[in-house]
Amino acid sequence: MPEQAAIGLRQMVYKMDELNQVISEQTAKEVEQELAAPSSSPIAPISIPAASVVARYSYAPVPAKKKRTGLKVTLGILIPLVLIVGIVGGGLAYVYFTANDYLKSAKYDDAIKNFEYISWFADSGEKINQSKYEKAAALSEAKDFPAAIDIYEKLGGYEDSKDKLDSAKTDYIRWLLQEGKPEEAKAYLKDSIGLKEYDELKKECSYYIAEELLSNKKYQEAANTYKDAKDYSDAEALALVSDFYYKKEQKIETVFDVDYFKTLEAQKGKNDKISEVLKDNVFTFIKFVGKWKSTTPWGSISLEYNEASGGYMFATSLPLGFAGGGLYMAENTLVEVSAYNNSIKPLFEVRSFSPADSLEPTEMVLYVFSNKTEYKMERQK
Repeated sequence: MPEQAAIGLRQMVYKMDELNQVISEQTAKEVEQELAAPSSSPIAPISIPAASVVARYSYAPVPAKKKRTGLKVTLGILIPLVLIVGIVGGGLAYVYFTANDYLKSAKYDDAIKNFEYISWFADSGEKINQSKYEKAAALSEAKDFPAAIDIYEKLGGYEDSKDKLDSAKTDYIRWLLQEGKPEEAKAYLKDSIGLKEYDELKKECSYYIAEELLSNKKYQEAANTYKDAKDYSDAEALALVSDFYYKKEQKIETVFDVDYFKTLEAQKGKNDKISEVLKDNVFTFIKFVGKWKSTTPWGSISLEYNEASGGYMFATSLPLGFAGGGLYMAENTLVEVSAYNNSIKPLFEVRSFSPADSLEPTEMVLYVFSNKTEYKMERQK
């Protein structure tokens, strides 16, 4: 209804312009006729009778009569014209206030449509921008970021649209990350280099991509990508977790180094996955660093961890069939590295330790494969 009224009003305004043109042309024609008529006639000195002169000059001038006729014509046009103007003005006001009500009711599309019908009336042009601005804010709130971004881009310098555009793009990237679309977020960020939080968003994208890689057991890629995330959240701790699983998967011996274990332990508490690694791989880590001894009626076993070599020095008075060489921890098993051909064979297995939840147990039970016997070992001070 308002838009139909606006179209009708616009047509009435066109009619008003036509009427004005007619009035202007008619008035100009009357003035031209009056100017063309002689204002007086020359009087013959004697040949013209006095009665004719009196009759001539006592008669009401014709131009005066024409002026009254023109005035009547003009008034006959102007009076309806004034009425039309009043109707048009009232109609424009109706469309304007209807559009304003739409705006207040957050019916932005209806508001924009009606303000555009009367864009030349009052401050309708400003109201169009205001309606679009508020619509973009509502779209952002509803997580429809692409639509909001499109409007803010078209608004250009209106109010703080440039700042709102920056915020909408930033929120869109973070929303994509939360929705599990880190690669899409990274691609969008690549085209948004000028964002205020660009550097931070870049780290966030790396973090979420690394998280996906870790869950897919692509440990090396995950470790490197977490490093790209730098100081974002617990990226440093998760880089270590990923690195650990990669080294364990590849059977890289440095995973059993004391320093490596200490590095992981230092990150405990920063991420639950660190605690899981420590708990689930408790036999893998060098829990048994130090001196250990078991004494039985038939003899003794002693183990001492050597930081320099990263292995254990072994001594026993029991007939365990040990031929010499170095030892190191692989999972929960102590294995021998032959001094001659580097062949690896297991010697002992850690069956249990106590306290079970301690990173530095005071007791452990070794199962010796050669004689299939368990030996209780105690940590030496």
